[in-house]
Amino acid sequence: MHEFALMDQILDTVITDAAGRKLLPVHEITLVVGELANIMPEALEMAFQVFRDSSRPGLSPEASLVIRRERGLVLCQLCNQQYEPEDGLVLCPVCGLPGQILAGQELTIEYYAGGDDHDQDPDAAACSGSQQPAGG
Repeated sequence: MHEFALMDQILDTVITDAAGRKLLPVHEITLVVGELANIMPEALEMAFQVFRDSSRPGLSPEASLVIRRERGLVLCQLCNQQYEPEDGLVLCPVCGLPGQILAGQELTIEYYAGGDDHDQDPDAAACSGSQQPAGG
């Protein structure tokens, strides 16, 4: 289950960035996970809960994780057909050849929020971006 190692790296990235911005503890993280990324969102959620429940430094005990799925999109270079693959298979439904993946392989930290006074001004204690943990 590589999702545990991925979540460890995601939390390292977020908590390090939040510490530099004085936004600890982190209380919300939003990820984008592509359907073709070979990552199980349920396993990421479970890993997040394990880290949160074990009092990970820099992470609020009430922290939440939101995972947004990104649809896969593939282009067949032979017949120029664009399609959403079924069951993770990238074979073209028209000609049967493998296509080039255009979207759906990402693992992105889309947003996080933190800080002690996040209930008073949530916009002042948030960070959006498109950081990707190494190896993701």
